[in-house]
Amino acid sequence: MVSIAFASAAIAGAAAPSEALVLEGRALYRGERPWREAPTLQGVPLPGAACVQCHGMRGEARSEGGVAVPSIRWQQLAQAGLQRPAYRGDAELLRALAQGHAPGGRPLAAPMPRYTLDAQESRALLAWLRVLGTEAAPVPGVTADRVVLGTVLDLDGPQAGAGAAVRAALERGIAQINRAGGLFGRRLALEVAAAGPDAASASAAAAALVGSGRVFLLVGAQLPEPDAALREALQGHDSALVGALGQPTTAAPDRRIAWLLPSVAQQLVQLSAALPRHCPAAREGVRVLAWRHGALAALSAADAGAADAGAADAGAGITWQPIGDAAALQQALAGPPRPSVALLPPALVATVRDTLGRQGSCLGTLAVVSGAPPADTTAPELVGLPMPAVAASGSGSALWSLLAEGALATVAEALARAGRTLDIEGVLRALDRLDGLATPGGLRLAFGPQRRHGLEPAWIWKEGLSHDIAITPPPAPRP
Repeated sequence: MVSIAFASAAIAGAAAPSEALVLEGRALYRGERPWREAPTLQGVPLPGAACVQCHGMRGEARSEGGVAVPSIRWQQLAQAGLQRPAYRGDAELLRALAQGHAPGGRPLAAPMPRYTLDAQESRALLAWLRVLGTEAAPVPGVTADRVVLGTVLDLDGPQAGAGAAVRAALERGIAQINRAGGLFGRRLALEVAAAGPDAASASAAAAALVGSGRVFLLVGAQLPEPDAALREALQGHDSALVGALGQPTTAAPDRRIAWLLPSVAQQLVQLSAALPRHCPAAREGVRVLAWRHGALAALSAADAGAADAGAADAGAGITWQPIGDAAALQQALAGPPRPSVALLPPALVATVRDTLGRQGSCLGTLAVVSGAPPADTTAPELVGLPMPAVAASGSGSALWSLLAEGALATVAEALARAGRTLDIEGVLRALDRLDGLATPGGLRLAFGPQRRHGLEPAWIWKEGLSHDIAITPPPAPRP
């Protein structure tokens, strides 16, 4: 349990409210629980209005829609500002919410709704405002001396070896951080949940861990594709998934999920843009042979359109060609030679490789889909990897350990930047500005408001049997 301490001398000596009352006030503030009577703006009811919409998760001064929003943290309310006296107690603050006037009679800003609160809502909201933005605010998994991180790993399934390597690396890194004094005097701890047999069970285990209230956020979890229930749990319980080690097919925008690896769709964009720079014939156009079964079925012509935009400077056009079976592939390959990107199972990629090799056309593949090409291939092939060569050169447990180290480094840096007064919003803001993070294993990670994957793809060009390797940088982002 988190002890509740008030910041205002005006209420010194008052009994501290229960944590249940504080959490009730937090739910009202965030709109997770409706008001008994809807707030109004100029007499018009606003059923969905919530304090967080203008004042933010932390209640600090900010700008919203061009309007300057003052801080509503208790210590600021209890102090006089440049244009208003201090709020001297509960009654003045509740009167301001109901009538729209600050102490001294000055009107509040025009967008401020009017609130008619019953006695219980008043007690709960005041209890939350008194701890908002302070260390006393209850945060799951955070106490005065500890931060508990959670993870979901394959403990007894086909990826149990990888899960063991990730767990060992996380525990090793956490022990090292704790030996150095922790973060702002808090030690880190790790709680591990079993992923179960498939993606659905992994998401369910992650949602249960987030909903338990025991962990602050999830780190380095083996999650192929978080489902809707997990995304709702992260939102509803104010948590996040940072440094996830899955390989999503598409990058669904979600500020609370930060992947270590780029999605298959993002790799496709990079690969299609890089191919024309290595293969002159690809400047006339590139065809994507896309498997329409399993996880790859989520990819569509829209992803090819994104790749087309990425390759526009090279003059290439992208043609999307779904492939349902071996017969459809043979039919697609029967026409004139065309530079191609193969998003196909390894057995079918071997057919493409053989055909294009005999035709003298070039090929692009993604290692995460098609595997690495064999040593005796004669087709010019550009292979897209979801990580730079320093990571791709690893194998087995060493590679998983390297990725786990990157996930923990991301979380540790975000926690350090968020500061001692810790909450998920602070971590998410830190991720918005986390660019160029160097990990102990030599990876460089970058995150941002529109970028929720840390690693860029690295491209390896293989020419015939020579196996000359040259890594080309990914294309610069288009404005």
